[in-house]
Amino acid sequence: MCVTQSAVSHQVRHLEEWLDRPLFDRSGTRPRLLPEAEDLARVAALSLDGITAACERLGKRPAAGRW
Repeated sequence: MCVTQSAVSHQVRHLEEWLDRPLFDRSGTRPRLLPEAEDLARVAALSLDGITAACERLGKRPAAGRW
């Protein structure tokens, strides 16, 4: 995605602040997605798949790895 780990971490923190809730359980050695975050990720992936399909129907394919 051409983004640093630090940039992703900052965006996750901003999203958590905006949602006013954590997305990860950070109590262990590795962060683990909370159930609500898993649901959000699933819905976001479906939405991006829908956008990709609509673009393909219009004859334009998003760049590989774009989503």
